[in-house]
Amino acid sequence: MRRYQEALVACDQALQGSGTWGDSSPANAWSQRSNAQLGLGKHQDALASADRAIALQPSLAEASHYRGVALWYLKQYTAAQASAEKAIQLNPQFAQAHFSLGRIRSTQQAGAEPRSRYSFAVDDYNQALSQPLQVNVLISCNALLANRSGNIGYLTQDDRNFCAEVLANQSAVYWQLGKYDINNINNYENARKAAVAATELNPESFEAWYNRGVALVAIGFYQEAVIAFEQAGKLRPDNVYVLTGQGRALEGQGKVWDALAAYDAALNIDPNYQVAKKHRTALIELSKKGGSNT
Repeated sequence: MRRYQEALVACDQALQGSGTWGDSSPANAWSQRSNAQLGLGKHQDALASADRAIALQPSLAEASHYRGVALWYLKQYTAAQASAEKAIQLNPQFAQAHFSLGRIRSTQQAGAEPRSRYSFAVDDYNQALSQPLQVNVLISCNALLANRSGNIGYLTQDDRNFCAEVLANQSAVYWQLGKYDINNINNYENARKAAVAATELNPESFEAWYNRGVALVAIGFYQEAVIAFEQAGKLRPDNVYVLTGQGRALEGQGKVWDALAAYDAALNIDPNYQVAKKHRTALIELSKKGGSNT
């Protein structure tokens, strides 16, 4: 947060002529201002700054990208998609723009039917993972996904965190595809692989550990899922989604009372969380019928 605040101050100084930006243009200053505002959660302000940058330099891919991100946060998905696509048109090797397009498509509710929408999102994430992150730095996330030993030592921590974020989102999309294509177990396995790679790149990523647990439940690896949810819980204690996921994993192991305790813990935090309610009710009914006595 402090870094974004400092960046915002630097951008404002540059725009007022009191900063040292060398050959950097006013358009770039407005674009970086938008990025800093996104980091501070000022999404409407970020949109306005990106618009200023685009007005000054329509060919600036970063500005279109930040505009798309701001619009995504503001839930204006159609406009966000158009901005992300514009950024990619301006710079086809812009990894972050491919990532944004995948995220937009995976949450966009209009247009394509779900399976098609998620398939497009997977393609976008693959594009993001295949682009250069910096001038002479190629990422090796695909090697991790293929269960090979990737050389990630030369990546900066920011690069690793970015790759982990892409992979965590890709995992979630593969899991969604699994729901719509129940005959293709590869979707859930791909979700697991992506999440495992994400946790290797950034062990502090809550989303990566949580998505890893969800994918493991989907393919029936319940003991490993419990471990993944425990890691997610360390990063965000008392999270209803994690507790519900733990309940599902424990239920899969036949540990009825432990599973019920996890569902109860989730409902103590959010009594209206329907997923925990549904699984708790179903488990109680199953235990009454003698489905398990563990």
